[in-house]
This record gives sequence, C-alpha cells and structure tokens, in this order.
Amino acid sequence: MIYFDNSSTTMPKKEVQEAINEYALTLYGNPSSLHRLGIDSEKMILLAKREISEIINSDSNEIIFTSGGTESNNLAVIGTAMRNKNNGMHLVTTEFEHASILNAFKYLENQGFEITYIKPDKDGIVNLENVKKAIREDTILVSIMHVNNEIGSIQDIDEIGNYIKKIKKEIYFHVDAVQSFGKLKIDVKQAKIDLLSISAHKIHGYKGIGALYIRKNTRINPLFFGGQQEKGIRPGTENLLGIISFLKAAQLVKKDQKTNFDEVKKIKEIMVEGIKTIENIKFNALNNSIPYILNVSFKGLKGEVLLHALEQRGLFVSTGSACNSKKKIHSHVLEAIELEEKYLDGTIRFSFSSLNTEDEANRAVAIIHESMSFLNRIMRRS
Repeated sequence: MIYFDNSSTTMPKKEVQEAINEYALTLYGNPSSLHRLGIDSEKMILLAKREISEIINSDSNEIIFTSGGTESNNLAVIGTAMRNKNNGMHLVTTEFEHASILNAFKYLENQGFEITYIKPDKDGIVNLENVKKAIREDTILVSIMHVNNEIGSIQDIDEIGNYIKKIKKEIYFHVDAVQSFGKLKIDVKQAKIDLLSISAHKIHGYKGIGALYIRKNTRINPLFFGGQQEKGIRPGTENLLGIISFLKAAQLVKKDQKTNFDEVKKIKEIMVEGIKTIENIKFNALNNSIPYILNVSFKGLKGEVLLHALEQRGLFVSTGSACNSKKKIHSHVLEAIELEEKYLDGTIRFSFSSLNTEDEANRAVAIIHESMSFLNRIMRRS
C-alpha cells in the first residue's frame, strides 16, 4: 500500500502513539482540578503550548487548543468579525480558501457583513495588488491561507501581513496554516499575523485536536460558552490525549522540518519526472507549490475513475479536499484558477509526508502508467 493522501490526514507516527500509551492510564486528571493529578495534566498542556509556540515564534500564552483546523478557522473568522463589527462590516478573503473559511464567511454575509473575495492568478497566487484593491476604510479582517490544500500554492504571508499593518494596524490578519505548519517557516511576529490556525493530524498527530494562535490584545468572541478553559475563548474540558499527540508531533517536526522538506521534495520530483511523459496532462501550480502537494489534471478522464483504478493497484490518493470529496461538483479551487473545463473532471491530488519514500514514488509512477494504459484501452473500446 502506498499512501499519497497526506493532505487529507497523516498516519500518526510511532513516537506519537508511544506517547499516548505512556500517559493514557496515568495522566487522566482534569486540568482544571486543583489536586496533583489536575496540576500534572495542566503542566502537559502548558508544555504543548510552549513547543507549538516556538515553531511559529509566538508566546505560549497566545495558543489555545481547539478540536481541529475547522474550529480554529471558524473561531478566528466569526469570533473576530462579531467582536469587532462596530469598527466596520467589511471582510476580505480569497476565492479558493478551505470550506471551513468560505462557509464561515457565507454565514457572516447572512449576518450583514460585506465580503470581498480576491481571485488568485492561474498559478494559485494571491497578488498583493489585489489585496491592496480589496481593503477599504471599513475593513476589519483579512483571511488568507498560507498553503492551498488542493494545489499546494504558497502565499507570501510576510509581504501581505506587513502591507496590511502598514496601511491600517486595526485590521486583523488571519492565516489558515493547516497545510504549512511544521513544513514551512512561519514567524507570526515577522508576518504581523494576528490569528493562525493549525491542526495536529496534518503532521502525524491525532485527529480531533487543533490550535489557534491569537495575538495578545486581539479582540475575539467565543463560539462556545461554558467554563474558563483556554481563557474562556474555547471552554470545555481539554482533549488531553489529543494535546499530548500534538505535543509529540510538534516536537518531531521542529527537530526534523528541514530534513523532512528535502526528502519530500525528492519524492515530488520523482513523481513529476515519472508522469510528465503521459499525454494530455497538466500540472497545476507546479512552480509555486509546496513539495508536499502535487496536483495533476488528466484530460478526458474522471478523477474518481482514475482514483479507484489507482486504489485497486495499492495507491491511495484523492481528487481534492477531503471535506468536499463527496460532493458531485467541480473544485472551487480549480475554478478559481480558471483551469480549462476539459481538465476539471480529471484532477488528482498526490500529497506526501515524511513517512513516504523514494521507492514508493517510483512504484507509484509505475502504477499510474499502468492504470492510464488500462483506462485508455477501456475508453477506446467504448
């Protein structure tokens, strides 16, 4: 089995599972309890925040834990907009954000906010000039993802963040870094980021745990109501085992980030070299994308058909975002970059992790060629 669907989720690393096994039956106290078991649990949470904060150059008390990237994005966008609406009712994002961002903005539109959606270019890049045009006097929030989850294109968040703060310090800048955390350098202070969303299961931690960086003095409303956990911004008893998995996963990526990047880059290069000879294919955002994602369109094929042909031969991939995979519609990301209609239906996303190998990439290339040959024979018969 070759698993090339790591942008959807990654397999927990052995060290993560070992950490869970070590603490599952001993560190069970409620972190809010005042006795020793509660204090021990709270210490583990504080340690996790410190490890995560060091990766993005924030203070540890600026990290709060959530249930994942979707909740972090919803909390950042809706919480900030609703808290600061007296200062303006205009928000800015892009046309090819993750569904958890776009649907949050749709909700806010129904609440009376006005949204400007910036169109990326054909390489999946958000041009700074278009950001400049989008911002108005009554803008209170700009939300732009760091790495697109489908095509892997990378945005210059440093340039965008510094421009925003230069023209109006009161505008909050949110970045969805779910696909870039632990893979690319992120410095929230250098990029003037106010809110940043991350998730554990994209870096070999457990599902069901994420985090939101909230810069000190950022005004934000909670979405849930209860106790005073996470400063009251995200109440509810903390998911301690999930946090432990995040802690260990963060420690591993902090130590191995450059090595992982270089190894995954080689895997992507093997894939590109191996399949570029196939006729009627198109690489999307190839020159501006993270090594961890390779998006390829096959003219005249249904992506779902190719996906299952690859699966039958042991190669697991996706046709785009897992959050939208069951919808029978074209990818909004591919439409945003104006991919030609003849390619829209036949797009496959290969996404890699540090657990993949060059041998797997070579075998995957052979499987793709074999599958394409089989499908072409079937199509000729029909």
